[in-house]
Amino acid sequence: MDPCLGGPGSTMAANRAVPYPWTRARAALRRQPRLRGAGPPRDSRPIFEAFWTSGVPLRRDASRTPPGLVESCPSIPDIAQRPGISVIVDTIVEPLDALLAPRPVPIPPDPAGRHPRSLIAREDSVLCVVDLQHRFLNKLAPDVRERLTDTARFVIEVARRLAIPRFVTVEDPARNGGTVEAIRACLGAEDLDRDKRVFGLGSQPDLASALLAQPRRTAILIGLETDVCILHSAVGLAELGFRAVLVADATGAPGAEHELGLERARVLGLETIHSKGLYYEWLRSLDGLAMIAAEPAIRPPPGSAL
Repeated sequence: MDPCLGGPGSTMAANRAVPYPWTRARAALRRQPRLRGAGPPRDSRPIFEAFWTSGVPLRRDASRTPPGLVESCPSIPDIAQRPGISVIVDTIVEPLDALLAPRPVPIPPDPAGRHPRSLIAREDSVLCVVDLQHRFLNKLAPDVRERLTDTARFVIEVARRLAIPRFVTVEDPARNGGTVEAIRACLGAEDLDRDKRVFGLGSQPDLASALLAQPRRTAILIGLETDVCILHSAVGLAELGFRAVLVADATGAPGAEHELGLERARVLGLETIHSKGLYYEWLRSLDGLAMIAAEPAIRPPPGSAL
């Protein structure tokens, strides 16, 4: 008999004889059946699937395990493929939260070889201005609406000064209106509103093609709403090969939904930054500051000292 599957001298038998630290994870797992031949019960399936997909091997506390047992245990995928085996939890002593925590989606490598965890380069940036329209802005509290609009204005003005292209979308303009005047006033005549019919702009063929046709591959996202169109667009752009970065103080959603959207983005492996941080990553040097210092002066966002 396989030493991991029970019987005299097996790992399971050793568990009953050798004391272990009763961690919260082990206590939770201990309530699951050790071995079943008729398929996993419903409440054990998530644990089984987490190990199946991650390929994490069975592990033991080597200091308390009789020699040879750790090395003789195959990995979960090896065991799971054997007839009649559904789930084995007796030998698992990893923290349950760590094993079942969401795993970031892999971001496709940039074919140009740029590292997605480097500082943001203005030469590689395109600014996506997403759905800054009256209907969405009016969902926000007045002070939040004013602060977000002014921060978005600052980011756009800096982008124009540094010759960073802008990509402006509006959702159902017949119903929601075009880009609000406070934002439209700081955009160029070439920055036309592009009609967006899906929540994630990367899922709409004409929008995706327009972005892919230009050479820059760092998409900076500002606008509305953080937990829907901003999040969906960032994930879709990452899938297309872009480095997608959400500007936390230039995006928004009603109430707690803004922070929830940012947290969801981080769980999915996306980057967030604040407007001041983006400003200095774009500038990088005193020469960069000199470009911004030219007239007319760009007013900083509310509450920020540049």
